[in-house]
Amino acid sequence: MKDIVRSVLAASVVLSLFHVGVGLKLNLRADNATAAKIPIPDVALTPAPSLVLQNGTLHQQPTDLVAGDLVFDFGFYDGRDSNAYCSAGLKVVAVEADPSLVQAAGQNPQFAHWMSVGQLTILNFAIAPADQAQAAWTKFYLNKCSKEWNSFYSGIGCRTCTPPYPESPSSCVVQNVQSTPCAQVIQQFGVPKYFKLDIEGAESGCYEALKTLPVTSRPLFISGEVGNGELVDWLSGLGYKSFKLVQQQSGHSGVWGNNAHDCRAGRFWRSLDGARQELQAIFKKGPVPGDVCPGSAVGGVWYDIHASMLPHQTW
Repeated sequence: MKDIVRSVLAASVVLSLFHVGVGLKLNLRADNATAAKIPIPDVALTPAPSLVLQNGTLHQQPTDLVAGDLVFDFGFYDGRDSNAYCSAGLKVVAVEADPSLVQAAGQNPQFAHWMSVGQLTILNFAIAPADQAQAAWTKFYLNKCSKEWNSFYSGIGCRTCTPPYPESPSSCVVQNVQSTPCAQVIQQFGVPKYFKLDIEGAESGCYEALKTLPVTSRPLFISGEVGNGELVDWLSGLGYKSFKLVQQQSGHSGVWGNNAHDCRAGRFWRSLDGARQELQAIFKKGPVPGDVCPGSAVGGVWYDIHASMLPHQTW
């Protein structure tokens, strides 16, 4: 058995050295935040397996999502993300505050099928802010331009329809909705393997809920919509080791897990320092022709941070 362990560990060292070499070649440090486009090979990267020794037997820890895994889709909207997860065979618990969107999902034959077979559960309430410990009725801002912007916060829910999207009372309708702490959902359904958060400013309630779980019990993958330059540090504080800055696709978050596509590093997971520099830059730089990670000043550019418990592969 000792010889087997030595052999496997030696192979892991070789693979780790390979990834270090890849990281050096793809080092994205730049003197400023508007570095020119760096070509990244468009290939699927298989990370070195994470091995653990249990009861005298080596086991490989899971490195991606497989059919049957539980996913939370918090911010269901029109359901395109949930539909993609269900189509991949994943079990989905979705949360959506807007009753009209939940009603529309129930009338959609595809969603009705997922729900009838128990693969999709849609909860019609909002996720409560971090400082709310019990379920309660809460003021909610329904945006007239896009239901995707519905929020507890008027600065988000009352955005106008054109860049730079200033707040205007005429751009939203105020409605009381039921809000429930994120911790209660986790207690009821369990911890997902992937946790997608796009709930327009209320994500911090779930980040705080995850702090109450042991690091080893937290989701393997998580993604959250970018609202400030500190999100990667929040996720690092939850134990996540690698990151991707991913541009949202129109109306949905796009692919997930190892297949999520960083704006500069492609499928490679980035270090905390590399992701932090890129994230903070998008709030500072102006429009740059050909920029693969355009800043918020461009207008209409939205990002998610994807994070993984697995090691990073490039800076």
